[in-house]
Amino acid sequence: MIPIIAQLVNMPHLDGGPAWERWLYEQPIPTMIAIIAMGVLSAYMLRQKGLVKWTPAPMLAALVLATGVWSLASVVETGRESMANGTRAFITAMLTGDRFEARSQLDRDVLLAAAGTEFSIDVDALAAISLEASKRVNSFNLRKVSSTQDGPNVGRTRFDVTLGVDGAPMPMGWELGWQRRGGSWAIVRAECLHIYNKPPQNMFRNWLPRLRR
Repeated sequence: MIPIIAQLVNMPHLDGGPAWERWLYEQPIPTMIAIIAMGVLSAYMLRQKGLVKWTPAPMLAALVLATGVWSLASVVETGRESMANGTRAFITAMLTGDRFEARSQLDRDVLLAAAGTEFSIDVDALAAISLEASKRVNSFNLRKVSSTQDGPNVGRTRFDVTLGVDGAPMPMGWELGWQRRGGSWAIVRAECLHIYNKPPQNMFRNWLPRLRR
């Protein structure tokens, strides 16, 4: 019987990179609100000083600047965003049996790791697992996707996912290693960090080598 876990492992989030980059490109709405608020405050201060005719100027400037921030964020996708979006697409594809989408997110060879065991698996074999997974997984809930860029062309994502396997919850935590080649990010490594709220240990040490065949 699969135990019901009341609380998942609290995995630390990965470093999100420079704050200015997050607020400008990845999470622009708080930045836009702050800009508009400054414009309103400036207009209020001008009105208090009796400069009523100048009050539209800071509000208009703030509106133009906020629109510019939104436009910039719409066209610029950071490496962290690309990896996080790729993670969501990959997990969805793996658990719904879409092996073609799963393959599109993978490098030619991928390292699978857990409990001190690590080996290389062919992308076709890993993508084929998605078909088997989709037969047993009734539902899934992906949460807490975080990403970090360790270099110009390398990065990692980390996430929690709870699978509904034969009607019972199966919480897991994973970290994916990414590499950028030719402008596209691909998964080169996948490591299980926890399963059922515990380190993977023997369960994965015995199960992973079977994927070689």
